[in-house]
Amino acid sequence: MSEHLPTFDESARRAATDLPGDADATIEPSEIVPPPATDGVTAPDESAPTAADPDAPPQVLPSVVNELEAVRNLLEGHSQRLDELVRIGARREDLIGRLHEENQRLRAGEIAQVQAPLIRELIRTYDLVLQLLGESGEDGEEDMALVRRRLLDAFEQVGVRPVEAGDGEAFDHDRHLALSAVPTALEEEHMTVVATSRPGFVRVEGDVVRPAEVQVRRYKREPADEANESDDGVEPTEGGR
Repeated sequence: MSEHLPTFDESARRAATDLPGDADATIEPSEIVPPPATDGVTAPDESAPTAADPDAPPQVLPSVVNELEAVRNLLEGHSQRLDELVRIGARREDLIGRLHEENQRLRAGEIAQVQAPLIRELIRTYDLVLQLLGESGEDGEEDMALVRRRLLDAFEQVGVRPVEAGDGEAFDHDRHLALSAVPTALEEEHMTVVATSRPGFVRVEGDVVRPAEVQVRRYKREPADEANESDDGVEPTEGGR
């Protein structure tokens, strides 16, 4: 048999009879206000923290802002230091290149200074061989030609070669030395080479060791042309008639 559970009205009557004071006083069930129905839903607690609004801007702590600022300053310092190292590296490479070029020039100058006496003697010997080659007969021509080839090999070893100016080549003040002049009636042949009296010598870099001695043509007007030019446009005066 199931146990009888008291209803709300019965509980109210019992509570009223247990109150201190007037024992005869009674509380009607209609005077007792029942608790509001919740239907299983608990009322929110106002003291509990509410959820953040998703649209509200995030709140950043001051300490985090300071740390981010310190990191940014540190990165900027490293970037400036890196740029400085790049500039120093570029200057270093440029300085090394200049030093290498200067060293090469100094070495070339020292080598040329040491070789200068040897080259002068080779040039004198070469001139003598050419002279003997022109004077020798058939018997000595072959021997002089052999000596000439040996001298050319020696010139090649020291970086020097002989050069000659051909007939009709324009006269070059840097590479040619005019020994004599040959008159010509053609103006377009003025200052052109007639023949080479003695060859010149240049280094493989292009520097002239000795200019070639040459004969050059010089334009010279005919006397009749000069007289015609002086008479052109001249009118006689009355006193001269």
